[in-house]
Amino acid sequence: MKISNKYLGPEIIIAGPGTGKTYTLINKIKDLIIEYPNDKLGIIVCTFTRKASEELQYRLYSEKEIKPEYLKNKELLIGTIHSISFHLLKEFVGDEYSDFEILAEDEQINFIHSILLRLGFSDEEIKGRNGWQLSEELTSLFNKITDEEIDISQIDFEDNVDIEEYCSKYPFYLRLLKRFKRFDYATIQKILLNKLNNNQDILSKIQEVFQFVFVDEYQDVNNLQDKLLKKIASKNNNITVVGDDDQSIYGFRGGNVEHIINFKSYFEQKDIYCKERKLLINRRSTKNIIKTNKLLIDNAKYKRIKKDIQPYRMIDGEKVSILGFENDKLEAEFIVNQIKELVYNQKVVKYSDIGILFRSVKNHSERIKKELFDNNIPFSIIGAGDLFSTSMGEEFISLIELFISKDKNRISNFYDKIEEIESKYASGILSDYVNNNLFDKLEEFLTSGQKFNSCLGLTYEMFNVVNFIKRYQDEGQNIGELTNIIKSFDEFSDYFDIFGLYSYVKYLASTQKVNYFNSNKNSISLLTIHQAKGLEYPVVFLASQNEREKRKNLMDKFNAILKKSIAIGEERRLFYVACSRAENLLYITFSKKLASSKKTYNPVTFINELLETSIINKEIPKYDLSSSDFRDKHFSNNEKLYLSYNRVALYNKCPLHYYFQNVLNLQTVKIGGMIFGNNIHKIIERVLKMVLDEGININAINISNIIDEIWDEKDYRGFHESEKYKKAAYSQINNLVNNYSDLFKRNQIYSVEETFNINLKDVLITGRFDYCRMHNDEIEIIDFKTGDESDYTEQLSFYNYCFQYKNGIKPTKLYVYFLKTGRLVNINPIPSDNVLQNIISVTNQIKQNIFFANKGKHCKSCAYSKICEIYTK
Repeated sequence: MKISNKYLGPEIIIAGPGTGKTYTLINKIKDLIIEYPNDKLGIIVCTFTRKASEELQYRLYSEKEIKPEYLKNKELLIGTIHSISFHLLKEFVGDEYSDFEILAEDEQINFIHSILLRLGFSDEEIKGRNGWQLSEELTSLFNKITDEEIDISQIDFEDNVDIEEYCSKYPFYLRLLKRFKRFDYATIQKILLNKLNNNQDILSKIQEVFQFVFVDEYQDVNNLQDKLLKKIASKNNNITVVGDDDQSIYGFRGGNVEHIINFKSYFEQKDIYCKERKLLINRRSTKNIIKTNKLLIDNAKYKRIKKDIQPYRMIDGEKVSILGFENDKLEAEFIVNQIKELVYNQKVVKYSDIGILFRSVKNHSERIKKELFDNNIPFSIIGAGDLFSTSMGEEFISLIELFISKDKNRISNFYDKIEEIESKYASGILSDYVNNNLFDKLEEFLTSGQKFNSCLGLTYEMFNVVNFIKRYQDEGQNIGELTNIIKSFDEFSDYFDIFGLYSYVKYLASTQKVNYFNSNKNSISLLTIHQAKGLEYPVVFLASQNEREKRKNLMDKFNAILKKSIAIGEERRLFYVACSRAENLLYITFSKKLASSKKTYNPVTFINELLETSIINKEIPKYDLSSSDFRDKHFSNNEKLYLSYNRVALYNKCPLHYYFQNVLNLQTVKIGGMIFGNNIHKIIERVLKMVLDEGININAINISNIIDEIWDEKDYRGFHESEKYKKAAYSQINNLVNNYSDLFKRNQIYSVEETFNINLKDVLITGRFDYCRMHNDEIEIIDFKTGDESDYTEQLSFYNYCFQYKNGIKPTKLYVYFLKTGRLVNINPIPSDNVLQNIISVTNQIKQNIFFANKGKHCKSCAYSKICEIYTK
């Protein structure tokens, strides 16, 4: 196969704001697939947030020009840098890391908190809030050391004894990560890079499968990520990166703008031609907004890639307004009055057309929030960390306090707390408690002597007693976030530790670490500039732009030791990113004084630069908004939906269960059978990949050793339960190997744990085939089940349809193997049209928010049974 030169070699695409960065990236990948429909290609597409990777995945698989058969020979790996690293380690490095798990950012803090004593900290040092603060600081410190490949033995700490002590814990932290079979986001990338540098065979295998690498938002990569991505692409250097150095705003997380600036010269120094494209036509903003942004960024004195952004929209639009006020109250009143005028003149069709941006929502938005509230203007806050500053959040904390209280007047004290919450939020909570006798029910619950194995189990019991989920059913995502916090805490607790959970939640509340999600879609967005990156609004208010002193934290001190700092360039780029979110109107405001302070403030530096020009409006604007030419935008109202067979089947069984699990995202307590199923599938996958990758006869594999290596026992209720399930696993897998070894010959293995992504009618169907076998030129699908025998015709029919859709080959036989009984059962599929109609029907009902309770035998084993009883009354 000869690939066209337009796809080969390195390419950098510099994409200014509003110039179609994602569209261009997807188009290049799409063109590559379409131009070589029958050829085997491997493509890695790397993004920097899970949301961005889901968006790319959805859009790429939704391209109508990419026919299903074009993807038959394509290996697409789309995800964040850490998810891609995790996949490559598991698939290509062998058994060493096959049973490791990734720690999400909040889980990393919990993990570190759980090992503080092992790291050598005293009980006094880790007591209460101090322990959580320490865990958070260590998380940031350890990640920085890994991301930036810092040799701590070479650091001159001078008199910074505390930081020196913290750094000395880093090697022990790495050992404990390995001992507990965990990766944090940084170490997973570091370990993969080390493997690629030290083992040419592993690198060659990856490069044989993946010939092309695409990277979005390249201006945000850190040193480690830059090396890793270039290493993966190093065979033919088929790496395309997209980004904008002027939008590099994550230096505080290790992002290094130099990598995108020097990308082209990096290859030229190796005598490798690097293509360069610049996307310079801004389709988002008016001429006046673009002119202001251009002036702002062109004033930069630091090294940057020069670019001349030009408008696509041929209208001047209104000048950017920069307005200073005597105090923040007057500033807030102006913003609200201007919003009212925009609504009156119908220039704002819906409140969600407006974004109010801050450098810190937590610290800078109070006055504006109050003014919006007083004027009955709906708003959503993103990034204020205020989940526990709501009626729901405060009630939740009060319930935990009630449970751990030993005071004989605890119910009376709890009544006072509920009364206080009612007075504060006018939520009707007190009447709910009184009218439904909830205080009496709590007293009965507290004196029942009921025992609990987990904080999540206790939480659901208390939710049940006080109708919590029923009363807060409109809070949706926030209830799910509460259960996620508790589950994450339980994950790293060796025992039922309600006092530890209380300490953790109080820390989260006091430090405002958890955001409240407002589900009102027709509301003004209040968010930080960092959160606004990648978004756009017809009207933007860049508010509270006062020059403030930044409080120094541990990482600032560490940067000072390293002689590093976040340069002034990042502050300018942050301001530029904020201004470039605006489509039609941009207001930049500041105040000389704050109501809470006697201090006088100056505007941020860049405001003075702009005020010296004639292109800025410096007076309260009197726009003739009735005749303003605003951008006409047409967005699809179709929300993206991701389904798997299990989700489709769950909805068919009980739509309300689906709602709890996949809409509210309510976490559940794992039970032994669920963990057993996960363990069994990991063991079988390991065994089959040993046959496939290493050519080992399945009968020669030591099953007992594999089980010992892989077995995850952390969620079982004690050693004895774990051992019971472990013995069952050995017996069942041994029977599978002894009785059906002919099914697992190397030359017959078509795929193991093969993934699929299929776009059907505005829904992305995802999943995996446990095992596919090629026998006598025919495909057989075998699915492994650990539970009791049941009818799996619908599931295998679903897989049959998806396999044919993805690979263009119709499987001839479908089997379910029941490990418990050792039976291999042949399945006759239902017609594919029926499968498709079922998927479409479920999709339509979910999009119409149809979630009713469907009662049946399944209710007995449902994790949400008690909630359901309350919810459906």
